[in-house]
Amino acid sequence: MRPLIGSSSGLTSNPTRGAQDGSRCRWRPTLIPLRLEARVPQSPPHRPNIVFSPSVGSHFFLYRRRLLWLRREREPASKDSWRERETFSVTLLGRSQELLRSLVEDAYDAYAATVRQQSRIFLSVYSYWVPQGFVRARSLDSVILPGSEKEAMLADLRTFLASEAWYHEMGIPYRRGYLLHGVPGAGKSSLVAALAGAVGMHLYVVNLAGMRDSELQELLQNVSAPRALVLFEDIDGAQAAQARSDTEKKEDVRGVTLSGLLNALDGVASRDGYVTIMTTNRRAVLDAALTRPGRVDMEVEFGYATSAQALALYRRFYGDAAVARHGEQMLALAPATSMAMLQEHFLRHRNDPMGGSALARMRAESRVLKVVDGAS
Repeated sequence: MRPLIGSSSGLTSNPTRGAQDGSRCRWRPTLIPLRLEARVPQSPPHRPNIVFSPSVGSHFFLYRRRLLWLRREREPASKDSWRERETFSVTLLGRSQELLRSLVEDAYDAYAATVRQQSRIFLSVYSYWVPQGFVRARSLDSVILPGSEKEAMLADLRTFLASEAWYHEMGIPYRRGYLLHGVPGAGKSSLVAALAGAVGMHLYVVNLAGMRDSELQELLQNVSAPRALVLFEDIDGAQAAQARSDTEKKEDVRGVTLSGLLNALDGVASRDGYVTIMTTNRRAVLDAALTRPGRVDMEVEFGYATSAQALALYRRFYGDAAVARHGEQMLALAPATSMAMLQEHFLRHRNDPMGGSALARMRAESRVLKVVDGAS
């Protein structure tokens, strides 16, 4: 509703009731009390957005030369709901609903135009989504993976987003699932953020801790964005996702169960239109039902840094000239560990290409290292 307040007449209702014999009410115009909000974007140096919105109460405004009555009500949080509940009601004289339908459509289009410019992050709190700001702008070039895995996943995602009509025509549920698995610090979360920004999708991060089956079902039903990426980070940490023997089939009713998780992802009552990405450091512990085709359509494995990855990251920090001078030393010593540890080493020596290439020094500075094959 906020984008429409700019067309307000600046009046608010102050009714004076007439007699109860049917005499008409008289309305005395007064100034609308406005609430000033300042929202500071995540990325400076942008100026704060100044937003004027109607305060709680009754207001008049003009829309397409018709006078409408807006009422905003707010209910405080209670034991049944952890957050405040707000209600907007719009009233006009007449029998046709077309003007109200147009108002709602215009309000949604104005909202979509503002959020379409940047991907937003929402974090789950039980069955609600709480806005957490915007996805930090990150180019796909900054995520360095071996081979063409990154490009293949991006192409698959774009093909899915462009194929909604085909899915419906074929009678296939319009859903897509990905599993990113491998060693810690290899770039799984970085790839998710870069993909969301590349295709303009909003990121919904699910926290399964303390959640029940019904809350998870409602949560996924409440994904509002038409192009949404639902992220289950470290899914192996949820007991419901782990493989179990026949003697362990009794599920813990205190949290999300395996059946509840599966039904929320692709059950009869689950909704279409969003992409699911699960990340894990322990692929082997996941239940086979969770990773079967249809729930996971594409897997990408993340390993320790290869020589090509280490050299590409070194070039990104120090440039081609440093690669020409110290590249052989880099290739002779790399790969040594995860991409996260390499990046930390380069950050520590950001102004010293020689120190950055001396991975032997990193071996002395780091506690845990793993030497792997340098083939891409």
